[in-house]
Amino acid sequence: MGVNVFLREQRSGNITFYLDYYHNGKRYREKLTLGSHRKGSNGFKAAKDTANRLAAKKAGELAEGDYNIRVNKTKISLHDYMAEFVKNYAHEDHRKAKAMLSRLLESTKDARLVGVDEMYCQSFADYLTKTLKPETARNYYSIFKRALKQAVRLKLLRSNPALDTRVDTKGHTSNRVSKAVLSKDELRLLYNTQCGNDDIKDAFLLSCTTGITLSEIRTLHVRDIEDGYLNYKRHKTRDRVVVRVSLNQTAEAILDSRMEKGFHDFLFPDLPSNNGVNKTLRYWVERAGIKKHITFYCGRHTFGTNQALGGHNQSAIAQNMGHSSTLHTEKYIRHVDEAKKAASLSADFFN
Repeated sequence: MGVNVFLREQRSGNITFYLDYYHNGKRYREKLTLGSHRKGSNGFKAAKDTANRLAAKKAGELAEGDYNIRVNKTKISLHDYMAEFVKNYAHEDHRKAKAMLSRLLESTKDARLVGVDEMYCQSFADYLTKTLKPETARNYYSIFKRALKQAVRLKLLRSNPALDTRVDTKGHTSNRVSKAVLSKDELRLLYNTQCGNDDIKDAFLLSCTTGITLSEIRTLHVRDIEDGYLNYKRHKTRDRVVVRVSLNQTAEAILDSRMEKGFHDFLFPDLPSNNGVNKTLRYWVERAGIKKHITFYCGRHTFGTNQALGGHNQSAIAQNMGHSSTLHTEKYIRHVDEAKKAASLSADFFN
């Protein structure tokens, strides 16, 4: 039922506004008659404020039909509300939303939505903490809180009871790089090893050298390459933050080769499904003799870790990764520190 404001950038650089939402199993994208505006201008800010109000209004209209909130607002159950929220969840992490709902149903007794309090929410957070890896628990609970935040916007709740609750990750390893990363020597080995699909090979090596993810590569356009920089929108962030990364020699060579092959619009239009990409990637890594479990997202972790190994400061790494702060960047620094410690301990000649 979530209604989002979608920004579409025209060739002129101006932005037009749309409402983007799922309803009854169908996706809708409605263009708003707010004109087109240069990002950052006064007209843009006014239009975006109007678009947000229209999105909230649309969400309320949909909720009236889905929940009959005018009559039975106080009788809506939390489980029913969450099920409807997940059904219409339009973000890319929809699988996590489904998993969150499954955990909620198995761990909590149903309650009226209006009766859910802070203690109830914290109890669910504690359950996620005890049964899942910290990062997974935090991701699921973030979606849970987002759902309750939407209930406030829909006037189903007066306030968000989960606002001051959180998953307790103190003493855990959620801020560490749990996925495998590739060293520069391993990247050279992969580069010189045949891959079953050259598009996947180019895409993964580009991820390892720029931090761009698979979903972002799928929409990468020639116009996103400008003056030695790669400009792309982070799909994981709600506001689609634009990341600007200086192209190193390897990344530049990969992108040049794509254009030489005749890709003059979208640079990777023929990539298979995510499962297909990771399957080919797994065979390629095995063929190279690398004994690590590598998925496509490991390319982003590889980029972050190799920057930390190069001694670059957290602020620079955060900007290259598209992080809003250095909080998430610390895991790459910590990963490098742990590797250095392990290397030092291995030199102990008494062991």
